[in-house]
Amino acid sequence: MAMKMSFSQRTFSARSSVVSRPGRAHLHVVAAKGGEEGGKTFDKSCYGSLASNANYTLLASSLAKAGLDKVLMGAGPFTLFAPNDDAFADAARALKITKMELLALPNLPDILKYHAVAGLVMSSDMKEGQELTTVQGSKVKVSLAGGVQINGIKVKKADFKTSNGVVHVIDGVLIPK
Repeated sequence: MAMKMSFSQRTFSARSSVVSRPGRAHLHVVAAKGGEEGGKTFDKSCYGSLASNANYTLLASSLAKAGLDKVLMGAGPFTLFAPNDDAFADAARALKITKMELLALPNLPDILKYHAVAGLVMSSDMKEGQELTTVQGSKVKVSLAGGVQINGIKVKKADFKTSNGVVHVIDGVLIPK
């Protein structure tokens, strides 16, 4: 018997046999896959670290849709400013569009590239007023007033090390000008 189960926003596929007794049902799982994008497992790269975390499903799926997943699993090093799903929802509300419309924007690849910098930039390396050139080609500006900020967007968690760089969690979506 094949079935799908969901736990904590994750979908698992399983083949199983069910043994019923009066007042009880036992589920014996023979083989299971899932938890990470339908059975895929992810490395500890910038992309893999996000894709395996339930708080970054919109970012991970949009990176994959734009073909940037493979880039961010590459040798690196990369610095990635990563908005979580709440930040994407806030951006959609600010633009007065749905999250799905946000993810369908024709300039989405450029928006995503604007979140990545070639090279390793730890928060301790950042200087007030420093400009970092993004993979998209434009620059983002660092501010240290009240904590690290990128273009005025707060870095909520800095220096999450990955196998090919570093991820800084930000509380907004960076939009190139």
